[in-house]
Amino acid sequence: MVYGGNRIMLTELKPDLTGTKPGGVNKAIIEHVNAVFGADQGGLCGEGSQLSKINGRYYLLNIASPGSRWARTDIVHRADAIDGPYGGRIALDDLEKIGIPFAFRRVDEAALGDTAILPCHGHEVGDATDGAVVLHYKLTDRRDSELWRYCAAMPIPDTLAHQIEVFRDSGRVVVLDSDGFAEPSWISILAGLGVLPRNHSPFVDTVDEQSLRAHFGRLRKAITAAVAAMPDHADYIDRHAKALVEAQEERVPQQH
Repeated sequence: MVYGGNRIMLTELKPDLTGTKPGGVNKAIIEHVNAVFGADQGGLCGEGSQLSKINGRYYLLNIASPGSRWARTDIVHRADAIDGPYGGRIALDDLEKIGIPFAFRRVDEAALGDTAILPCHGHEVGDATDGAVVLHYKLTDRRDSELWRYCAAMPIPDTLAHQIEVFRDSGRVVVLDSDGFAEPSWISILAGLGVLPRNHSPFVDTVDEQSLRAHFGRLRKAITAAVAAMPDHADYIDRHAKALVEAQEERVPQQH
């Protein structure tokens, strides 16, 4: 089992997953995930560990953010043995505020060397995903290089400019691609990039507040009932993971 925040632990479990294995592996394999940010500390500590074995090597993935700005960052550590030692680099840095990547960093496969920014520009806006990508360039408040200054000043398609202005003027969302992002996603994208409505839509005034409160009250009750019916963690392990281990043991011939 791999777990932890910033300091990542590796712990060996019993075969039936009921606890840690006495005398088994129990050690920190990464002391400081966020060390890859250098002096730029203070952001989200490395979390969400995912460990994979690929072509004989172990790859540990975590997400984190530097301290100076919010940028959901995927960090990869690699080792020849499961318990290390691990070397780490930034694998993907979306360089934005709400979690939709528009610039990718590629880890050098041979030596986990320098990362390379691969910006997704120079193509036409063909669907909602492309539009969101362009928005992240256009609306960024970064001005620290010629690339970002160009992006802030670059022309964008009229349809995309219309979506921005309608939302800024009234909070209404224009969805041009029914197969792409829905209204909630566009609200997150636009608001997350600093486009906030100056006014509210007149249609809001036609909504009955009591009916709206009753609707969300019913939603709250339905969610509460669904959660109450769910098994707790111990029950889930006992019902699924432990049963799986027992089934596997039954298929293994007994050694005499």
